[in-house]
This record gives sequence, structure tokens and C-alpha cells, in this order.
Amino acid sequence: MSYRDERSYPDEPTYPDQRSYSGEPTYPDQRAYPDQRYPDQRSYPDERSYPEERGGYWQPPPRRSFPIGKLFLTIVILAGIGLVVYYILDRTGTNGTAAPTNAVESHSPSPSAIGDPRAQAIAIDALLDESVAGRARLSSAINDINACDVTSATRADIQAAIDSRANSITRLDALEVGAIPEGAALKADLRAALSASHAADVAYLAWVQAAGTNCPRTTDATFAAVTAANAQATQAKTAFVAKWNPVATRYGLPKTNRSANEI
Repeated sequence: MSYRDERSYPDEPTYPDQRSYSGEPTYPDQRAYPDQRYPDQRSYPDERSYPEERGGYWQPPPRRSFPIGKLFLTIVILAGIGLVVYYILDRTGTNGTAAPTNAVESHSPSPSAIGDPRAQAIAIDALLDESVAGRARLSSAINDINACDVTSATRADIQAAIDSRANSITRLDALEVGAIPEGAALKADLRAALSASHAADVAYLAWVQAAGTNCPRTTDATFAAVTAANAQATQAKTAFVAKWNPVATRYGLPKTNRSANEI
């Protein structure tokens, strides 16, 4: 549209590309499209309107409460598992085996594995075998006395029996017998038997030494102590084997019928 008050002024230069049209000028690169839309402008079905687009106010989603009950239950379960693991490691050792102990002799039993009743019974049985060997030394000395052939070897045999009894008592005190139902009673009875036998061996040595170069006789004053010690030892060993033989049978040990005179 042109207006009547539009005039051309002589001082306004005209350019080749300027033309007057009844409307606004168009340029070669300007085209009119019926609907200007870019390829990336689409309406997607998953587009949703938010509260502020519907005239409302945006509200943050409600916060979920922390499950305190579940957390507490988890802590209790983990603590229980930890206690069980600690108990197992504490009973068996960190590597699952009992620590070795220094044996007094190459064949002496070491403390048995905790919780294994048969292993504990085998350890006790090994001590009984050693007690049998110690009694054999004493029996050899008694044969010399009865033959009135007392020598330094006779005294050495009695001393060896004394040392063997003392050694057995020390090892017995270190044994674990808690897995055997009657383990505590067995251990107490065996200790009493070994102690009484040790006292009897000491009495035998005192009797022989008192005789000097003479033949020891049963009428000697020192022989009364031998008689009393022997009676006490026999009584203690009889009480022990009465409890021990059923235990040896239960755990399948090779010797299940030991006698008081044997140990």
C-alpha cells in the first residue's frame, strides 16, 4: 500500500536492487510456505501436560519414609552371623585346626581336638599305655627285690617309674575331655589313680634305699608305707577302669577291658 504523503527526495540514492512495490518487498531467498514446520518438530504421544500447564501448581513428589524396621532387622541378622563365625573360629582356631604342643616324648599324646570325643578318648588311652610301661619298670625292680638281688639298676627302674607317673599327670592336666559326656569324672579318677601310683613308687624307692646293701624285707618299718600306698593306688585304679572300659567300648578303642593291676 502506498500513501499520498510518501515522496521521493532527490538526495536519497536508489540502488539497482531496490524496487517499489505496492506492498513490502520480497527477496529471492524468501518464500512463503503454507505451514512452516521443521522436521524435528513433532507431537509425541508420551508428552504430558504438567500441573502448571493445566493452571495448577507443581508439587514435589512425596518423600518415602526410610524403612527403619528393615534396617534394624538386617543389623540384627548380620550381628548374629558375625557371632556364629567368631564362635566357630574361636573353638577351632583361625585356620580350623588346634595348635600343636611340644610333646615331652616322641610318642606322648598332644591335647586332643576340641569337640571330638573319640580323639579325646584316644588321648586318654595313650596315657594308659604309658602308665602300663611305667608299671613294667616297677615290676622289674620288685622281681630284683624278691630275689634279693638289688643293684643300681633296680633303683634306676623304680626312679624311672616315678618319673613316668609324674610325666603322665602333667600331660593329663593338659588334656581336653569336655566332649566325652563323663570326661570330667574320668579325668579326676585317672588323676587320683596316677597320683596314688606315684606315691606307691616313691614308697618303694624309700624302702629299698633304707635297706642299704641288705636285702629289703617286708618286716622293715618303711615297708608299712609301701603297703598303705599300694592299697590306695589299687582302689583308685579300680574305680577308674570301671568307668573307663565302657567309654573305650563306645568309641571303638582297641583295649576295652583294662584292669587295675595293668596300669
